[in-house]
Amino acid sequence: MATLPSAVASVAITLRSQPDGAEIYWNDQKLGNAPGPLYLPQGEQAQTLLVRAPRYTPSRVVVVPSQDRTVTVVLVPRAPRPSGTVVPSDLENPY
Repeated sequence: MATLPSAVASVAITLRSQPDGAEIYWNDQKLGNAPGPLYLPQGEQAQTLLVRAPRYTPSRVVVVPSQDRTVTVVLVPRAPRPSGTVVPSDLENPY
């Protein structure tokens, strides 16, 4: 888990994810896995977190790290890739 220098005021973000254990990134740096807590510098400017898990579409979550908070994100499963099914050449066309 990434941490900030002790001189920087920080807030704890608890990120509950579906699926459990999703990876959380901020500024292209992995902060850790959900649920955390993850620590961001305290401030009023919105920050974007990237949430990723295998076989799920990544999602971005915007948080304002003004105070400790809990955020919930539900990732959407990726559509299965086509299996590459081959139609037999001797299959009769009904039309």
